[in-house]
Amino acid sequence: GKIYTARSFHYLALNNLPAVIDDCNRALTINARDPVAWHNRSVAKGRNGDNQGALADVDQAIRVKPDYYNAFVQRGLLYERLGNLEQARAS
Repeated sequence: GKIYTARSFHYLALNNLPAVIDDCNRALTINARDPVAWHNRSVAKGRNGDNQGALADVDQAIRVKPDYYNAFVQRGLLYERLGNLEQARAS
């Protein structure tokens, strides 16, 4: 799964969101406890306008790795996009 997760970073940089989601789905099929795959899929979903799906994914990244800083930043950005500024600040 690590190869798919690594490649998803490349696709994020290219803004190839379907490829990011596909690679993260593959990585998570192999290892559902990969916080980076959850995070990257959250970023792709958020960029694609699926903020609720992105929030569910980033919450899972935090459950898997409670000290994953990037996931907390992502969650704060998503809450801000959804208009929930209080939760954005808390994240």
